[in-house]
Amino acid sequence: MRSFAAESWAIYHGGTLFLGSMMVVATPQKILKKQVREWCSVAYERELGAELKKLHDSFHAWEHGKLNCFDLSDLIHHFHDDTARELYKTYVMFADDWSNLKRAVGLGLVSEQELSAELLELVRKDTKPY
Repeated sequence: MRSFAAESWAIYHGGTLFLGSMMVVATPQKILKKQVREWCSVAYERELGAELKKLHDSFHAWEHGKLNCFDLSDLIHHFHDDTARELYKTYVMFADDWSNLKRAVGLGLVSEQELSAELLELVRKDTKPY
């Protein structure tokens, strides 16, 4: 009988991940796809955070008497039913990571300096890596 501990080791060597007795090949396409997904996650967090900051500022205006409670309630409702929902649909429900990454770079949510040289070249050429 094999023990779990004997099968729970991993070695990464030359683009190949060895898990126990299995070999998982990390191809350049898989690596780029993972990078795209990770940057989309960053973009989603940044864009949602920016929208939440606007809502936070509305709370601040309400606290200082510059906005009444009904207007604030409408802004909260709009954020929940429109803004947050549209971002969720964009980044999660109907996610096209490649399009979302290009959009994020275009909107400045992800700067070109943050991307790897290979990924940046593909974004500039509009060449989907997978």
